[in-house]
Amino acid sequence: MKQYILNLIILVMILTGCTAQITTTNGPVNLQTNMDAVAAYYNGQYDKDVLKLSIEADIFIAKTLKSRQYNKPAIVFDVDDTLLNNYSFYQRNGFQFRRSLWEQWVNMANIPAIAPIQSLYAKYVDRVDIFIVTGRNVFQRSQTLRNLKGQGYDNWTGIFFKEEWDRKLTAKQYKTRIINQIQNTSDVQIIANFGDQESDFGSDIIGRSFRLPNLLYVTE
Repeated sequence: MKQYILNLIILVMILTGCTAQITTTNGPVNLQTNMDAVAAYYNGQYDKDVLKLSIEADIFIAKTLKSRQYNKPAIVFDVDDTLLNNYSFYQRNGFQFRRSLWEQWVNMANIPAIAPIQSLYAKYVDRVDIFIVTGRNVFQRSQTLRNLKGQGYDNWTGIFFKEEWDRKLTAKQYKTRIINQIQNTSDVQIIANFGDQESDFGSDIIGRSFRLPNLLYVTE
């Protein structure tokens, strides 16, 4: 009996010793896991979050206009991933930015609108001054105008592109300069500013800033 128990103990020890021991390190989340999570978000929760934001913005803008405290209210919009939705570009290219492919994408002038933001734009375009401030280069102007008008964005007060002399500015420096310029020279009161990057909100405005979700890239 003792020999049986001893043999059993030895067998258990052998089997336990054969179990693979995994040694790992703590690093960032796996790339594929991240991409899957981003895809899942854009195929579900993203639309809900944008709709919620647009409703909150609508309530705020309507209340502000009703107060009649500003004689020339204005709204500022960014373009990429604020007015137009570039998710399909990144999804089909493995969530990577390739400049040559991006230029082809822009040149097609068929990027879809973000529907809740387009509805908001259409509601207020005849009631306030609208300024569009994009980080796109000025050589992409004609394609961008064609795309915006094709998606129902029109009749803006002004639209600004990155000029050659803006080349050395960061995205935040450029956006801040343009929005400050609008406030200082157009005699308007910006009651809302829409963007998807922190760099879209460098200027102080009298109203509120509304940031759309963007898990695709960061522009500084």
